[in-house]
Amino acid sequence: MTSNGEREDHSTVNKVYVKEERLTVEEDLLHEFKGHRNFSKDDIPQAAVINKTQRPISRNLCGFLNTGAGGVVYCGVTDNGEVQGIHLTNYQKDHVLLSVQDLFSRFDPPVDSSMYTVHFVPVVESDDVPEIPSFPLDPEQRNTPHILRTSKYCWCDKDASAQHDFGMISQLYVIEIEVFPWNPKSSLSVTTKTPIHPLFCSEEGLYFIRRLGGLHQPTLAEVIQLAEADTAQYHTMNKE
Repeated sequence: MTSNGEREDHSTVNKVYVKEERLTVEEDLLHEFKGHRNFSKDDIPQAAVINKTQRPISRNLCGFLNTGAGGVVYCGVTDNGEVQGIHLTNYQKDHVLLSVQDLFSRFDPPVDSSMYTVHFVPVVESDDVPEIPSFPLDPEQRNTPHILRTSKYCWCDKDASAQHDFGMISQLYVIEIEVFPWNPKSSLSVTTKTPIHPLFCSEEGLYFIRRLGGLHQPTLAEVIQLAEADTAQYHTMNKE
């Protein structure tokens, strides 16, 4: 979504993934795999909350922001790196973009749209040129408000289910949410003299940092240590 409300095409035309193949990257400091698209704590189904089988993707995004190095979350990829994809109609892709935008607006400080991007990479059955199914869009329906911050189905999910019942199978995608490395020129810099990144708090009111292929909730002492290390690194790299 652009600042004036227009919809951008976030599909990656020249890039595809082959279903059931493994990615060439592994989960590490800069990469995270997720088999679902539940971005915030409110999106997690109650059963998954009780059984602790899912965690919101916001935690990983928060971790990438707080390392300052950026990173990518791949939704539609299993823990072992196998591509499965997620079926999405164009209406559901709109929903994903709105969900991510809404999620980052709930971070403290809020995350500006210039700090991340979202891409929908088609998943195909082989290395052949993909044939992306195209279904007609209803402009009026597309302007229907989406239901966010809930694990209940939105109208776009119900529409996708109805299309499936009529044999209209939507395209598989891997959703790539990329957090860019920290930009010292950002208005969110801690100070103008030492433009290191702030510590971002997720919509859960929690702080995370990225450690190799996992997440860590830092103590106050660790936060101070990280800030001191970032400050020292910045001034070392910017000596005249």
